[in-house]
Amino acid sequence: MSLPLYLPVAGLGCAVPRILIVDNREDIRLALAILMEDEGHAAFEGVDGRDVLPLVRKHHPDLILLDLMTPDTDAPEALSRPTVVGSDVLAYPALAD
Repeated sequence: MSLPLYLPVAGLGCAVPRILIVDNREDIRLALAILMEDEGHAAFEGVDGRDVLPLVRKHHPDLILLDLMTPDTDAPEALSRPTVVGSDVLAYPALAD
């Protein structure tokens, strides 16, 4: 069974890219989600590295935005999982002031 490339949007009859945002800071997750949704993307949020695999399995994101400094994030291990390999990943180190 193949998965749809994009998630259908109710009432629009079209599909949008799915973006998974993983960051322990709620303000950053919210800002990124707003930016993504303003551009017409569907955004899903996770708080730490433990959220990555369950959310990838559930939403099949096209792109994962991952803060490397988030607690409980073993990025190389999580990103090497077969369920994640099909997604593009943008990993960033969000450092506090």
